[in-house]
Amino acid sequence: NSFESTLSRLFSVRKAEIWRYSQKTREVMLNGHKGFRLENSGIAGEILENPRTVNLQLNKLHGHYNPEVDSSEEEAVLGVPVFNQQEELVYVVMLRGPRQKVLFTKADEELLKCVAPFIALGMENSSTYSLYYDNYQKTHLEEESLASLLEVAELLSSQLDIDKLVETITLKGAQLTDADRCSLFLLNDKGDRLISEVHQGLDEVIDIPVSKGIAGKTIREKKPLIIPNAYADGDFDSAVDRKTGYQTKNILCVPIINNRGEVIGV
Repeated sequence: NSFESTLSRLFSVRKAEIWRYSQKTREVMLNGHKGFRLENSGIAGEILENPRTVNLQLNKLHGHYNPEVDSSEEEAVLGVPVFNQQEELVYVVMLRGPRQKVLFTKADEELLKCVAPFIALGMENSSTYSLYYDNYQKTHLEEESLASLLEVAELLSSQLDIDKLVETITLKGAQLTDADRCSLFLLNDKGDRLISEVHQGLDEVIDIPVSKGIAGKTIREKKPLIIPNAYADGDFDSAVDRKTGYQTKNILCVPIINNRGEVIGV
């Protein structure tokens, strides 16, 4: 499965697993396969029943250790739960056996907590859509999108060149949304203008006031905006289109918020 292999590569582990538990039916699945029971699912089973993060240097120290699913080898284990309250489903993303160290760090734990909800959502949607043959392409696209998200997470953990990182994330953003192009705007020091840091398909830097356009509105409202028809939207500023000859059809614009809660770009 591409999810597990990408996770294994991202965290450099012997094995990555995705467990799923239905509180309605009490059905347990591992990597999409049925036939497991909660009481025999080892450490993952205990997390599924009592959702909480588990980070142990030694798997055999856990009270629910089961050598059949938790390996007979002594190794570190990290498990993060994701709870879908509406569907009464619990997912657990498990990492086993770090290859380059003896334990999982706090940074590993935090990164997995960031990635795990996307994995659960991708698995959930894939299993739902796979019931319908006509929606195969949509399922395939979601799996590819999740793989791209994991690639971005991998870059965040390894890429030191900020310019290269921004360029790659912008490219992946366009791929994930099947967009024609993607741009990154950052606020200037005064906070009154947006300057393009990445502008796919354009040679010149774009400089626009915060008071105008969809990008400016996103800054002001501090929330994502979806514009299905740009030219039918009263906030859309067509100045850049007129200058470049490009015709914008629809827009997804998302604010970039720093760790102090301040919007610094879109």
